[in-house]
Amino acid sequence: MSIRYPIRPSVKLTRAGGDLHNRWFPRMITVMIILLGLQNCTNLPVASPAANAPQAPPAPQPPRQTVTDAASTALIQLGQNALASQRLTTPLENSAYTYFTEALQITPDHPLATEGLAQIVDQYLTWALEAIASGRYQEANRFLERAAFVQPKSADVAAAAEQLKLKRQQNVVTEILPTWVLEHGKSTNPTPLPDQAVTQYFATLAARIDQVKANIIIYSRSDAEGRWLYQNVNRKTTQRLRANLKIDTPSRIELHFLPNQHTLDR
Repeated sequence: MSIRYPIRPSVKLTRAGGDLHNRWFPRMITVMIILLGLQNCTNLPVASPAANAPQAPPAPQPPRQTVTDAASTALIQLGQNALASQRLTTPLENSAYTYFTEALQITPDHPLATEGLAQIVDQYLTWALEAIASGRYQEANRFLERAAFVQPKSADVAAAAEQLKLKRQQNVVTEILPTWVLEHGKSTNPTPLPDQAVTQYFATLAARIDQVKANIIIYSRSDAEGRWLYQNVNRKTTQRLRANLKIDTPSRIELHFLPNQHTLDR
């Protein structure tokens, strides 16, 4: 005899399982969709409120070349001002030499800085040659030393130094011009005797100049007097006379000659 189980309970179980499936499956699908969405969201960049705000553009920085050019220009201007004030190398901290040298350190071979240093040397050479011509040898040497400090390899400085060396080796004899000779130069109608005496005076002086092959410096009270003295001496010398004219008193003629020449008889 077979046993038949009631069918209704199983029907209830099926319904119960169907109800559970129908109730939770849609929710599980929804949760999975949400989780997948959150996972994708974590890969997205997060924008902060500050990032969304408009940013001011960075201030433009001047090129390095512009900065160095401005610095060189400023130093050259300071150097030119010092040059105009004759602050050539002293005081060193604000001298033209210092400013031009610093400009060359920033911009090598800068033409204005190079020219400024050359102007310093030219000025010292001018002063040195004037001092040599006037017999101020110690002062001339000081100027040449400063010129060599600025440009140690300058050929012009070396030439002036050699000239100073020769001048220092020269003998100097000064002839004070007699008053009667100078008065004859101002006279419009000189008497025969003074004229003859003046001619003999210049002939004797010219012979002494020829004897030692001297160059002369003529110091006179006026330019006209100096030219008159030169003409009379030059007329009696055997070769064209080399002379410098200077305004000074008393009127005199300096003979400059090397010591290896014959000694002048005074």
